[in-house]
Amino acid sequence: MATVSVLGFILGSGNAAAGDARRFDVLQQSSAGTKQPIDDETVEKYRREIVAAPRNANLQIELARLLVKRARLPEALEAYLRALALRPDSENIELALAETYRRVHNDDEARKILQLARRQHPQSIEVLRAVGSLETEAPYADPAIEALKAAVKARPRQAALKRVCAGTPPPTE
Repeated sequence: MATVSVLGFILGSGNAAAGDARRFDVLQQSSAGTKQPIDDETVEKYRREIVAAPRNANLQIELARLLVKRARLPEALEAYLRALALRPDSENIELALAETYRRVHNDDEARKILQLARRQHPQSIEVLRAVGSLETEAPYADPAIEALKAAVKARPRQAALKRVCAGTPPPTE
């Protein structure tokens, strides 16, 4: 059950029912413990478990991750959206959803999700970093600079952020 507890903590939940947690743990072990490629059978296992526990956001998130790995991005977007509906204040789901939108070249939707995340989590370094990354690739340099400055201001001693703002690569060792 440690897998579920850690993942629940990372995803900000920790409130899944015991039965849902056991189901999730079994699925997590079956898909994470192997180095084999993820097949359609694994995806279908998650879909069956979601039918049995439709309110379990962790199952939706893991299904979305599997679908991203299988390059089934439209289905992954749907799973992330269902997870976000179950847990609307989850920064990690918002970031994953925005990244998936970027993978399908829908920067406008990614920008909307990141704006929502920024309103909900104004002090989040990860959200500010994602906004800065998105905006530097778009013709919106001013918002990118402001987001990156805010990230540095929030964590002034983090050298990696300062390098990103300065546009310099990390040192090679």
